[in-house]
Amino acid sequence: MSLWVYFVLALLLMVFYSTVLLARSNARKDHCTPINTNMTATYFLHTVDHLISQAPWLTTFISVYLLGMFETLSIVLWKRGLLGSPNQSHVEQLIDHLTRHRRLDRVPLAIITGGDSGIGFEISCGLLRAGFQVILASRSATLATEAQKKMHSLTKSNRTSFYVLDLCSYASVHSFVNHIKDTYPRGAIDLLINNAGVMNIPFALTEDAIETQFQTNCLSPMLLSLSLLPWMNPKRSHMLFASSSTLYAASHLDPTLAKTSYTLDGLTHYAHSKMAIALASKILGQKLQAQGSQVLVSSYHPGTVRTNLFSSTTVFNLPFMSFLFDFIMLTPKEGSATPLYLALSPLDGESIPTAQFWSEAAIQPLPTLIRIQSKSPYAKPSLDTFWTNMLALCDVSPLQANEWIKDSFPPVK
Repeated sequence: MSLWVYFVLALLLMVFYSTVLLARSNARKDHCTPINTNMTATYFLHTVDHLISQAPWLTTFISVYLLGMFETLSIVLWKRGLLGSPNQSHVEQLIDHLTRHRRLDRVPLAIITGGDSGIGFEISCGLLRAGFQVILASRSATLATEAQKKMHSLTKSNRTSFYVLDLCSYASVHSFVNHIKDTYPRGAIDLLINNAGVMNIPFALTEDAIETQFQTNCLSPMLLSLSLLPWMNPKRSHMLFASSSTLYAASHLDPTLAKTSYTLDGLTHYAHSKMAIALASKILGQKLQAQGSQVLVSSYHPGTVRTNLFSSTTVFNLPFMSFLFDFIMLTPKEGSATPLYLALSPLDGESIPTAQFWSEAAIQPLPTLIRIQSKSPYAKPSLDTFWTNMLALCDVSPLQANEWIKDSFPPVK
């Protein structure tokens, strides 16, 4: 047997042992949620993520595939009824129950990027059922129009509109923000979900000279969110950022990666972009909280979901493998569970802590061994330099970012 086979077997034993210990702890009761149907599966995945993040000698590419393999195993064991646990149909019914039977004193306003397909489409439908007005930020007017028709057919709600937003263009982000500010009053936005993303696509630079995955998954969502802070509801609103469990494969954060090319391995850039947005959103949430802002910030992993995200990864599109993955991967509706839980729980009076990363509708710590590298050889790597470098890549100064953060507070009367 090869060394890799022994390693995987040993990791499996460690994971199952750790999972049993965690499942027996009191924490199991503390983190149950209406849509988390099996906490043992949750602890299994969280343990895998932690163990892989503690092995920096693994390449990011290998770690991504290991994470995917164990997440798929978790779905087969605990989410497809093989161990007597709730299956797909049951989970989707729980999501329907979460989004219905609400009595709202007003119509909350939500903006969602990539809401015209995949997980974003299901999130949008859930929000409409819950009584929200939903703005679709879509890269295509045609896709958005088609999505609106489908949403009306499924939810009977006409509370949708759309604006074109290309996350590969800072100019498009600024144009979208200006349109929102011209159309809606200050403080009107209750929910912003940065859902759109790309993975493992052929290397290309955007018009802003940034690697496409990094700008789409990280930089443009952060620029959009910072720019819209003054338009968030100052009494209580929520910003969500779609990340990924692949962040546990990233052993370091290097801002220069945003302008570095690749050939066959686009997964490394993907994992780093997802690590960067999870950490940047945590920093943003902490900065808002430190100043007393009521705007919550969360990042989340939706799960391994069968969407167009995998269209550029060959193994997922082979004839037999494609059929297999249709069964063992989550549906887009299942993938909407965690973001919908985060979006709707405050409506039920549940307190959601800010500046956290969520997976399986439970808080999950970010990696502890992450190394932060600086663009300057003279600067000491730190969260502050990471934040500053992120802002610089977005063409935003720290002073401007601080002004947007201060503008998220309610006006003094």
